[in-house]
Amino acid sequence: MPDRSPERQRLAAALDRLADARANLARTERAAERVHERFNEFNRIAVAADRELADARRDEGGLLVDALLADREPRQSPLKSLEAALADAREQREAASAAGNTLRAQLEVEQRAVDNARRDVRQAAALVLAASPATAAAVERLERAQAELVDASDEVLWLIRADVIFARRPPPGDIETDVALAGRASSATILLQNNPVGWTELIQERLPCAATRAWESALEALQVDPDAEVPHGSA
Repeated sequence: MPDRSPERQRLAAALDRLADARANLARTERAAERVHERFNEFNRIAVAADRELADARRDEGGLLVDALLADREPRQSPLKSLEAALADAREQREAASAAGNTLRAQLEVEQRAVDNARRDVRQAAALVLAASPATAAAVERLERAQAELVDASDEVLWLIRADVIFARRPPPGDIETDVALAGRASSATILLQNNPVGWTELIQERLPCAATRAWESALEALQVDPDAEVPHGSA
């Protein structure tokens, strides 16, 4: 494999940073899932312990009476152990809730890191394309086309200003041809006068085309593989 250009080296480094950011985010997401499960578990335990403690408190007086009537020692009250179990469950639930809040804040930070890294990759991929000879060739083609357009517009604009095109009177039966020529001249000059808005709209009507699809595919590929090929351009 040939040595990477500086632009491709920067892209590779940006992709590494994106991979690290995604790994961090995935790790925190897994931790958030686990802490959510832990919260649900201790919430269930706390609810059950609270219900069991309430039942025990309600039954405690009756159990004492039954023991005294049976002339035996009352059994040890379960209230203390139940209260301890409830307190522990609540403590664990609160700890899980606090951890969940911390992880949610961390998720926001790491999601922003992923978004920023993804933008860096997009920019680095664009720089690889910008350094491509095909990009320079595309700009040169446009410059040549602009020069051609200026040369062509000089003649047409002079013919219009001199009232040559619109003054032309064809023989009977040839009116449609004359109207079509005048209409074509008017449309072309309107686009020239509306530059750049008119040209932008004209180009947008043509998109996407085969050439732009090749560039788009290359940009997408570079955001995954820093060694992806770039378009060779068109003549």
